[in-house]
Amino acid sequence: MRYYPNPYYEKKKKSKFNPIELKHLAYAWVAITFAFANVLVKGQTGSSFLGVGSYGWMIFLEYFIISGIAVGFGFLFHELAHRFVARKFGMIAEFRASMMMLLFAVLISFSGFVFAAPGAVLIMGKPTKRQNGIISLSGPLSNLIMAVIFFIVAVVVLGAFGVTSPFIAKLFMYGFMINTWLALFNLIPISLLDGRKIFNWNKAVWGITAGFAVLLFALQMGMIRFG
Repeated sequence: MRYYPNPYYEKKKKSKFNPIELKHLAYAWVAITFAFANVLVKGQTGSSFLGVGSYGWMIFLEYFIISGIAVGFGFLFHELAHRFVARKFGMIAEFRASMMMLLFAVLISFSGFVFAAPGAVLIMGKPTKRQNGIISLSGPLSNLIMAVIFFIVAVVVLGAFGVTSPFIAKLFMYGFMINTWLALFNLIPISLLDGRKIFNWNKAVWGITAGFAVLLFALQMGMIRFG
């Protein structure tokens, strides 16, 4: 999320998406989906999608679909939350992908890691410190909400209804994991990440939000167990 007093993109007061913004959202969605899928496949098979063989391609396709849905809810809601809140404050906001960072995310995924910095919501305006903090908070908060939803649905669908489909189980599990990871990563109070802006605005809000993200991360890692 970046602020520009005079943005290079077309100034519009309407909240509708323009074709350029939709393209950039699509580019980022596909690239980050690929990166997550590649890492998940490498974690399961020990190899990236290039070396998994014919059967491995089916595994990659499964994880690509799972990642697409999880990243779709995670990445899109994160960026659109920034956009929505900024516009609520009367600013002009549009998402722009960083092609260099998308390429970097794809390439580094072959090493088994994901670096998800696909772009930013470019905002025209001069927000107050409070507005800047709230706009920044909306992104990670949307990921935490989605993580909780994925977790609750997983418990209900897989537990209460006894659904045993491996695909459904993986979908909700990775939906929970990816959204938790996105929230935790963006809450790091450094550089241009949301965490730094939230921390500068209200340290208590940052601490509570980051603490909850750590709790969810610990839960998914099996460090905390209920029941």
